[in-house]
Amino acid sequence: FILQPIIENAIYHGIKERRGAGHINIEAKSSDENLLIKISDDGKGMTPKQLSDLREALAEAISQTENPEETRNKKGYGMLNVQARIQLTHGPNYGLTIESQEDVGTTITILLPIMNNSVEEREK
Repeated sequence: FILQPIIENAIYHGIKERRGAGHINIEAKSSDENLLIKISDDGKGMTPKQLSDLREALAEAISQTENPEETRNKKGYGMLNVQARIQLTHGPNYGLTIESQEDVGTTITILLPIMNNSVEEREK
């Protein structure tokens, strides 16, 4: 549920909009107590204005998704939904960050806490 909208965006808004074949790379690694997942594409990328607008929307994801009638048809709704769910579950230090360069591609980084509870602790 976390990766699907991001990969779908990479295909639809990045790869589909470029000439020729495109690539999507997915990496995951642990860092301290966190899990970092990076989804990168070599698609169309975003203009500085598009990137700024999306970053602003991600910063306000919880309030943006509280009124879905206003935001459902806007670009990035799936990513806003993912951001809101992560931050509501794990707090404002977690979620999505985005880097993009026009005609180069886009990278979304997802930061999640590593949950080290054993099966016995979860069953309590």
